[in-house]
Amino acid sequence: MDLSLGAAIGGDLPTCREIAQEYSGPAPVILVNGVDRTGADLGLLRKYQVCPVGFDPGTRLAVAVTAASGEVVRSTEICMVCDSPADAELLDALYWTPFLGTPAGRYTVTATDGRQVWRTAFTLLPGATSPLMVIRDYDNDLHPGDEAVVELAGFRPGDQVAIDFFFAGESQAKGEYRTSVVLRADDQGNARYRLVTDEDDPRGGWNLLARPAGGFPSKPPLADIMVPFHLG
Repeated sequence: MDLSLGAAIGGDLPTCREIAQEYSGPAPVILVNGVDRTGADLGLLRKYQVCPVGFDPGTRLAVAVTAASGEVVRSTEICMVCDSPADAELLDALYWTPFLGTPAGRYTVTATDGRQVWRTAFTLLPGATSPLMVIRDYDNDLHPGDEAVVELAGFRPGDQVAIDFFFAGESQAKGEYRTSVVLRADDQGNARYRLVTDEDDPRGGWNLLARPAGGFPSKPPLADIMVPFHLG
């Protein structure tokens, strides 16, 4: 593999349908990853699940995430508790992952049924709130010759960060160590790599581990900085 300077989501969340059915608050509210984030500071590379809850079953809502510039960065139509087959595809949440390059600043989330609008707002930070790594635009498999972008955030500004490669094959274990690359985080603690796969790279499961290049100063950061991918 050629890596030249150029996923980390945490545990599974309840579905928006489950959250909506369990919600017992006095009024509708927009939850982000299951919490009211009004006025909160959010970071890059985290996958955010936006759930409007507290609405009557069958209510259709247009949900959007809008930057301070007025640009709508993500939008969808959802129906939180709808049971008809025609509405089945609307039972999902709005999902948004702000990758590196997403402008920092104030963002507003709105939900409207066409008559009334509900809002929440948060500030997106220029980095991550904890060490994270994702493979951008990666669905399920990479194929020999494919390229992918690896993004990291949440490290200390200017620090060197190592990415270790482990080949796991068909195993669920971390795998056999193969190689490492080192990069330097920018002044926001972020970094980006271009991963290029080769025809002779072993097929199967791989794991990437991001860590401070000098080793962990005390204990490893969150375990979610290990990211798997499959080369097929």
